[in-house]
Amino acid sequence: LDNLNKVPQNINLWLVYLLSFISDKNTTEDLSKIIYCIDFLYSKTDLKPNELKSLVKKIQECFKLLQHFEQKDGSFKSSISLSPIDETRCALFSINLLEDLSQDLVFYYKVRELNPITKIYQNLHFINNTYNLIRK
Repeated sequence: LDNLNKVPQNINLWLVYLLSFISDKNTTEDLSKIIYCIDFLYSKTDLKPNELKSLVKKIQECFKLLQHFEQKDGSFKSSISLSPIDETRCALFSINLLEDLSQDLVFYYKVRELNPITKIYQNLHFINNTYNLIRK
């Protein structure tokens, strides 16, 4: 849609509906797809206060889910059907988008419930282990 310069009608409704898919039943792969769509829709609209509140809450929830999936060896684990490297790829993609969204909300909407992003992947707790896992 972005290449076509198109957005769905009722974009704000789509955004809120998409937020409803975020739950503790999601895998890292699910989250990466949902967050990618949120990032696309968010960038094409102006949020109303209730939408902003819902988005902030779901961003916080996503960070907590990803933290729960993070393993001390640097990998991520949310499903028995995904490989550790695929899970890690999806998680890193999601964290990158979430940090970008967070920073936008802090800057443009003056959101105080989210911490400003001071470095890339600041929400990755075992970054050296993740780096070593990816480097293999």
